[in-house]
Amino acid sequence: MKTRKPSYYRARLALFRDLTSNRADKEKETVLLRNGVMLDKEVRDKLISEYLAKGAFPEGPLSFEEICSFNTFFEMYPEKVAGTEVVTSSREFPLTIKGTKETIEAAIGSSIAADLLILPPPAPWKIAALETESGKFSAHYRNGAKSIHVEQNPEGGFELTAYEGDETSMNRHFSSIQAANSIALEIMSKKPSKILELEALALETELNLLDL
Repeated sequence: MKTRKPSYYRARLALFRDLTSNRADKEKETVLLRNGVMLDKEVRDKLISEYLAKGAFPEGPLSFEEICSFNTFFEMYPEKVAGTEVVTSSREFPLTIKGTKETIEAAIGSSIAADLLILPPPAPWKIAALETESGKFSAHYRNGAKSIHVEQNPEGGFELTAYEGDETSMNRHFSSIQAANSIALEIMSKKPSKILELEALALETELNLLDL
């Protein structure tokens, strides 16, 4: 992701304010401009550069109002968009987001769960359930009758429980999400011959992380 200075976003805001200040119509182009979208990005970038050259824009942190105006937040963090922005034929709703399950998972992964989720899980594993509310994290991965549940322990660390149908094949506490996810990936990626092999691998993973 390309990092830009606050002055760039302020010049961009000034451009869109000027473009929409005297336009009261509801034509698609006007509605798009009010949403911070200019179809010709080359022209947009050229105009922003001209605004930057003409005036001095402060480099201080953007205010809440600035971040929420003219789609600035998503201009700053495009990875938060769960898909691709597509212009529609609708005059009332000229912009929509089209994405797949994978792009939604990627957007989730880039936010609060970025360091916690396994994204994407190796096929044919899928994320069956996810909870990230109230500071609590839990993820449930499924592959047919097999499933893995990783949950944050309120007292610290993470619990990993692996299931073969209704049977619990492994239940272990890890001090870090990296260790828990490492074993989860090991379970997803191959079929260990013995549960003791996984237990030994889990212990080795924990020890290696402690040495870092």
